[in-house]
Amino acid sequence: MRDLFTADNSALLLIDHQVGTMQWIKTLPRKRLRRSDSLHKLTTGLVRQCGTVEIEDLHVKGMVRNTHLAHAISDMGFGMFRRLLICKAERAGVTVVVADRWFPWTWQR
Repeated sequence: MRDLFTADNSALLLIDHQVGTMQWIKTLPRKRLRRSDSLHKLTTGLVRQCGTVEIEDLHVKGMVRNTHLAHAISDMGFGMFRRLLICKAERAGVTVVVADRWFPWTWQR
């Protein structure tokens, strides 16, 4: 075993065959910044182009139970998207309507 200290990570204890894990850990901040940047661009574009934005309240906790889609859904950042959209819309004077998750969409004509 060897100790490895980096500025952005605290002291990490790595076994020689876990060096690949260290490379994976280094990609996490880039992934987070990329997600944040794309969410900011998307919400800014929606607020600038639309006078009213309607979003649906999703049951993300239930969606994550699907083992095939759990990782992709967790990476999406639905909560951050909603917070950013509501905050930017209030500043720009745009109306945000949050539809209830139990609203019967199929009954509408």
